[in-house]
Amino acid sequence: MVNAAKLQLRDSVREAGTLGPNWRVAKLLQSIHCHSGAVDWNVERSCRELKLGISPAYAAQLFKLHTGQGIREYAKKKRLSKVVEQLIATDLPVKAIAAELGYRNAFDLTRSFEKRYLVTPTEFRNANRLRLTSQEVS
Repeated sequence: MVNAAKLQLRDSVREAGTLGPNWRVAKLLQSIHCHSGAVDWNVERSCRELKLGISPAYAAQLFKLHTGQGIREYAKKKRLSKVVEQLIATDLPVKAIAAELGYRNAFDLTRSFEKRYLVTPTEFRNANRLRLTSQEVS
């Protein structure tokens, strides 16, 4: 799984480019990929720590221009993809996954997850377990 994440990060950075104004977007993508599970990740802190030399608002504008997505929405999607990985790969309770990935509580995770995938994390886990189990039997 680590190799897949590295490949995805490499592709994202390659998409954003590393020359001209795109280097800032590449740095933001890298920051999101590395810290999207962190409770305190935010655009403001990233701009400051990465020494981008631009305001958070302009960083968000550049990000959207080069990726077609809002930076906060992109970060939310990344964090939810980590939730999906945890639901499939582990037996951790939703509450533990929520704590590990920086959600305030299991309710916040469930609300975000349900909004994106139209099922609760538990329903998602059960459906995918059934599908994986039936594939193993076949």
